[in-house]
Amino acid sequence: QFNSTIYGCLDGAAAFAIGSLAESHNALVYLARDDKRLEQMAQGLSFCCPEIDLIILPAWDCLPYDRVSPHSAIISKRVEALTQLASRKKLHGDRPCIVLTTVNSWLQRLPTEAYFTKSNLALSPGMEISQENIAEFLTRNGFLRTQSVREYGEFAIRGGIMDIFAASDDDPVRLDFFGDEIDTMRRFEPLSQLSHDVADYLVIRPASEYMLDDASISRFRQSYLALFGGKASKDPLYEAVSAGQTYAGLEHWLCLFHEELSSLSDWLNGWHVIC
Repeated sequence: QFNSTIYGCLDGAAAFAIGSLAESHNALVYLARDDKRLEQMAQGLSFCCPEIDLIILPAWDCLPYDRVSPHSAIISKRVEALTQLASRKKLHGDRPCIVLTTVNSWLQRLPTEAYFTKSNLALSPGMEISQENIAEFLTRNGFLRTQSVREYGEFAIRGGIMDIFAASDDDPVRLDFFGDEIDTMRRFEPLSQLSHDVADYLVIRPASEYMLDDASISRFRQSYLALFGGKASKDPLYEAVSAGQTYAGLEHWLCLFHEELSSLSDWLNGWHVIC
């Protein structure tokens, strides 16, 4: 543990100071006051300390219980960051790492680490798996089936072709099936729908921080009625979840989908925090 204060440090020099601390303490958490400060620190650390693993965890861009969902790009970045963090001990736990987050994100409740390590599906050319099984996994993990894929969290099926938008930082992937075998995989531009680079693999993670499987839906229904009474069964949100469908603002009800929630401080127990 360390407890020190650095006064008068210029913004440009703060990244160097934090990077040097990461080399000696291995695991740090940087709490930024807002998203702008978070982005500045991420750019500075990427430039001056490329050998350090950076995990960037933004907060939702909406107010609590506003019945408005966070932007899909933010959801994607959070899921990616939490999955990396949950798997870090297994992948590269010896390398220095800095988790960059904001005060708002630090205060948010999270699913447990097991949620992000167990809900993954890896696909590659030559793999034997049916479109129905993939579609079932996607629907259960919060993906929305559409006619054409244009945004993160969507998938589409047209004959032997299946499109999946699994990460907002990358283009979606088009899977060409021969029976139940994945013949080819190519990335495509969502606006033009034109394919370009070949994809060697695709890792599909949950599209959100909740899951719409039978157990989660049952847990939500019981908890929602216990909180708001029998008349709540006519609430559009309750009806959508009961039908296994997503609904705007569903992320704010995480506590009703999970048996337990944790916090980032629970995930990062023993890490050194820098404010």
